[in-house]
Amino acid sequence: QKKIQATKVPENFNEMFCFNAAVMGFNMGINWMEAVLDQFENMVLNASNTNRLQEECDVLSLRLIKIKDPVVFAEFKAVMLASLRSLIPKVWGVEHEVAWTWFWDNLERMLKIQLGQLKGQQRAVDRFIRNLSEESIPRLCRDVYRRFFEQAPTGQNYFKQSTTRLYFIASKVMEMCMEIYKRPRELMEEISALGLRHVGYGIPTELFMPFVEAWSQSIYAMNVDEKTAASIRWSLTLISKSLIRTIVEGSTLVMKAINTNSALKFHKAISVTSRKKREQELLRVTVGTQSISPLLWAIKNGSFHVARAMIADLLTIRADRDNYYYGCNALFERHPDIVQECCGVRGQQLLPILFDGMLWRSRLTIKKMRRVNFFVKHLIQNDDGTFNTYLPAVVKLNDPHLIGHPVVSFVFNLLWARLARYSFLRSRLRYLALVVLVVSSQSVLPRLNPREETEAQRIALFVCRAALYLFDFVPHLIYNIWQLVKDIRARSFVFLWGTVPVPTYLYDPSHAAQVVVTICMLLMLIQEPIFACLGNMNGDFAGAGLFTTHCPQAETRMDVYSV
Repeated sequence: QKKIQATKVPENFNEMFCFNAAVMGFNMGINWMEAVLDQFENMVLNASNTNRLQEECDVLSLRLIKIKDPVVFAEFKAVMLASLRSLIPKVWGVEHEVAWTWFWDNLERMLKIQLGQLKGQQRAVDRFIRNLSEESIPRLCRDVYRRFFEQAPTGQNYFKQSTTRLYFIASKVMEMCMEIYKRPRELMEEISALGLRHVGYGIPTELFMPFVEAWSQSIYAMNVDEKTAASIRWSLTLISKSLIRTIVEGSTLVMKAINTNSALKFHKAISVTSRKKREQELLRVTVGTQSISPLLWAIKNGSFHVARAMIADLLTIRADRDNYYYGCNALFERHPDIVQECCGVRGQQLLPILFDGMLWRSRLTIKKMRRVNFFVKHLIQNDDGTFNTYLPAVVKLNDPHLIGHPVVSFVFNLLWARLARYSFLRSRLRYLALVVLVVSSQSVLPRLNPREETEAQRIALFVCRAALYLFDFVPHLIYNIWQLVKDIRARSFVFLWGTVPVPTYLYDPSHAAQVVVTICMLLMLIQEPIFACLGNMNGDFAGAGLFTTHCPQAETRMDVYSV
């Protein structure tokens, strides 16, 4: 399959590279070449940054050492050179070839050195972690934190959790030291996400290297062999370098303002950003393939002064000649549940600012009227066209001032006038018709002329009861059975008193009441006097006739039916 993929007509640069490798007879090395190609862009972009280039080489070495195929760097050099020449044939010259040769020779030298050092490191780390006893792990953790606090006393201001939490952090560090050898690519993504969270925590990058040093000293103190200690120190150093890089790249001025919860610092930080890029600064900080939302982090972290300023800034309409910039669409595309998130921090006045920003009033009046624009599309429907289900969270707050806000009032009135009113009236009319049928068939018609009903009266009684069973009982019966069967097939049960399984559908009181009503109507249908008299409608008894209810067979059912 790899060979088929390599020889198909290329549609992008990676496919063209694989195609050239197949043509040049290097199919056996396609696995490790794809690993190099996957990280090649990052290495080229950071060719002038020695530390970042070394980090990329370290990660690539971890990936290459897991591939069993022989790694021949000269093959990649030749294939990439051919691919670059065919990509830009008119521009490619001697200078490009010299630059590429210089870059790859340095890269090859770094990779060969690192591959030679990595042999046996994974086994050494695995053996060390497996041999740790339950008594030695807490002792190691205490020693690590003791040494760390001695080297960096300010670290105590950030490690203020319980001892159990500190032990958990230490156990995750040991787990990452082992996992980076097993799945380096996936773990580096997780480390990037962790680094972005540390940006929000405001952790100084100066604390990482003392933390690594404390781990190294504690492990050396356990009298382990030099290979094991060096392996753990190398993996810890790589993890810390990645975290430091992520924090440095993600520590924007806006994130620093969030950490201090200062609206003034936020305004100073965002004032240097152009109108077009404000949305990006406030909604997305990206490092590698991981991203974090400064706005959502401010809400989650309790920096409400900055959060209010960010929402107001996003929803401010700005003009630049013929272009207008308004962040409402970007806000709801990034956070479709922003209304619910603001409802979760009730009392911080985020929702009024959000709704105020979705309303625009003209400063000009014409005939004592002022134009008003409501930007409420995202409060009514999601990007995929489905109905927005987050607005009911505003109702659950029971805040009359919020419900009376012009935007909320406009949305509810719009939904009522264009959508809900017709459905509500239709359902109420159906309910009213069923009530009329029930009252007519059970209370009015049977009591007009007891045992002396006219044929038209009996026909009307039959029609009313048949309509009641057909249009009310049958749909409810089918719907309830379908819901119960669906829960049973999915094994969706709620256990009462811990032992009695009940379908989840019945756990809702309204659904349970509906099932009880359906069962009562089923019993009514079974005991129906009209059906009991179908075989003896013209017998010798008072009230005989078409659709009678007074035959001897029905008299025995009347007591049960009336109940």
